[in-house]
Amino acid sequence: MIGQLRPALVPALFVLLAASACAEETNASAYDLSGIVTVERDDGSSAGVGGARVTFTSDTGLVAETTTSDDGRYEMQVLSDVDFGQVRAEKSGFTSSERTVYFDRAERRIDLELREASE
Repeated sequence: MIGQLRPALVPALFVLLAASACAEETNASAYDLSGIVTVERDDGSSAGVGGARVTFTSDTGLVAETTTSDDGRYEMQVLSDVDFGQVRAEKSGFTSSERTVYFDRAERRIDLELREASE
């Protein structure tokens, strides 16, 4: 009898899981995240790093990604169903940088500093 019920339960389980996933998406809030990705120069000044990939990952796994402009600036709108997440910047030739972001307001600025990779 159990073997006869399984085919009928599979579609019902699929519908239940799909509805659950949609419900989670509607609980997410949108936030504006921006900042600048820099590298420190030999003379102690800093410069923006263009073409760096910036990734936001919420603590529950929602992901948003963008690339910095020529002057190292980035802007993106992220969805998060929790108040915390991680912002990571990376580019070939540099060590990556990561910071925690706390959304206590709708707009957050998080600056990141890369370091030139050792050869």
